[in-house]
Amino acid sequence: MSANQLVTGPALVYIQTAASTDWFFLGTYERSPIIELIRPYEPSMNASGGVTLPFDKFFQGQEAMIGGVINRPDYSVMALMRNAPWYGGVLSTTLGANNYFDLGAGAMKNGASFGLVMRFLYYGAPDADPGLPPGYWFFNCTVDKDSQSEMVTVPMAFDEVFHASRIYVPFSTSSPYAPSGGMVTYTTILPNNLPAPS
Repeated sequence: MSANQLVTGPALVYIQTAASTDWFFLGTYERSPIIELIRPYEPSMNASGGVTLPFDKFFQGQEAMIGGVINRPDYSVMALMRNAPWYGGVLSTTLGANNYFDLGAGAMKNGASFGLVMRFLYYGAPDADPGLPPGYWFFNCTVDKDSQSEMVTVPMAFDEVFHASRIYVPFSTSSPYAPSGGMVTYTTILPNNLPAPS
């Protein structure tokens, strides 16, 4: 089961590596990105329900796919993102190369992913859609698809699809984004240290 989130373009896009508390400006969605929430349920069969239809369905959590065309990207940040997972905190922008710890690194356990923020520029405007959030912060993202648009008379654009997985919030941790012991995929509470777009 999936559902589309409320979005509006344009939006500024930022990423954050697991080894840094700083955010890097990636580029701009000049049109609304598409955010699809994936919320699977696992069917459960038993004798009371018969052998054809499930007796019940059990919720398995949620993740998201984020897609859209990013214009005027910062190429150094693009290279950093493409060169994840940076295991051990080594942030390399050497495209096509990974350190020997990268292979098999866990996106959540080893921080082999990046945070992704999109901030909507129309948030708070008088004619903004009612209920529009300021943006979304996805905690655990990887690149699912990455293709470069044709070079024409406009700035380079990249068609990016991000896969946002969940992160676990330990019982010993107090988080404003999820209950302790729970899982969280995103929040509409944006970080307060986003840099100005470059």
